[in-house]
Amino acid sequence: MMYGLVDRAIHQMVTNHHGEDTWQRNRERADLQDLDFFSAYQAYSDDVTHRLVAAASDELDLSGDQIMHAFGEYWITHAAVNAARSPG
Repeated sequence: MMYGLVDRAIHQMVTNHHGEDTWQRNRERADLQDLDFFSAYQAYSDDVTHRLVAAASDELDLSGDQIMHAFGEYWITHAAVNAARSPG
């Protein structure tokens, strides 16, 4: 199981770098049209994340490794920005 926080970050990465239309096509390729959003702390099947990565790979004409590398870079930035916004 994977928390929606990861799937939300994939959504944000695709949308921020490639636009909402690309995300919608990605969601359709992954057969996830019924999910309007990912709840950050809800557990989703690992299959959902795998389908998102595979769909992004097809949609963006990148290998799965390239998608995961881009996601890793995005995640570090995303996590750093959110940590900077957190009080404490």
